Amino acid sequence: SSVRRFVTSYNLEDRVIKHLEANKHGLKLPPRHPGTVLVTDEHYEELSMQNPKLDKNVNSLEVVSRTLTKGILPEGIEYVDKTTRKFPKKYDGFDPYPVPSKDFGFIVPESVPRGRLAMRQAVELIKSHQKGVSSVDSLSESYFLSEEKIKQILGHFSLFEAYGTQVRVPMSQQS
Repeated sequence: SSVRRFVTSYNLEDRVIKHLEANKHGLKLPPRHPGTVLVTDEHYEELSMQNPKLDKNVNSLEVVSRTLTKGILPEGIEYVDKTTRKFPKKYDGFDPYPVPSKDFGFIVPESVPRGRLAMRQAVELIKSHQKGVSSVDSLSESYFLSEEKIKQILGHFSLFEAYGTQVRVPMSQQS
């Protein structure tokens, strides 16, 4: 199939140009669309004249703003005047969550189900394996994950090694 594709697409542009030049006189332009005809002065005057019938229709319209009544809502749904839901408070004017509840740009969950990892736990897992502190078996026991998942995590992710004296510490761990 690749040979056939090569043969059919060989020198394709030149063949198309030759074909168009040979059939130049046989090509016809499509007809003009009737919407492109210019509006004559007569039609323009008719359109710009004031129409009393249309004015009457516009003046008969009445727009009224009313509060929501209970009769409009479907059965079983009640109208609540004021909400009882509390909205999140803003800290420092930007973020609804305080700084210690964020790690690596993600909000730290209050509880992590068994067999799952929070971002901080995943980083600790990768760091302990990279430094050679713990093996895959001990990691699977301590984090309640299968060895297969631990191997997949360690195969796909690794931590950068920082060279130099300045190491960036997350805001949640600064004292």
